[in-house]
Amino acid sequence: HREFYTRLISREHPLPEAFVPEHLIDIGLPFEAAPGDSKRLLEYQAAKAASQLFHACHRCGLNLWAVSGYRSYQRQKELFTESPFVARPGTSEHQSGLALDVPVLRSEERRVGK
Repeated sequence: HREFYTRLISREHPLPEAFVPEHLIDIGLPFEAAPGDSKRLLEYQAAKAASQLFHACHRCGLNLWAVSGYRSYQRQKELFTESPFVARPGTSEHQSGLALDVPVLRSEERRVGK
């Protein structure tokens, strides 16, 4: 597994349509998606970092949950609407397996047990 990544992903440097990260894993984070859904996948190093973040937040009384990790080129193509808030296919960090959407909750929803 790699320790560092040097790939730039942007409009000027898109990922190829067939690009799929080598080491995608589901480490069982609390997720909005059901087990087996590809959006639960993250690249190995990103998954380890996300797990550390989720555990640290839990120790502080905050429960996080994930919404979307890996997205294939095809899935990004389905989501793309020309909106400035949705990346063009090939230009999303989600296709690299290095991005994870974690929503921000209102303060009254952040504490464990609330």
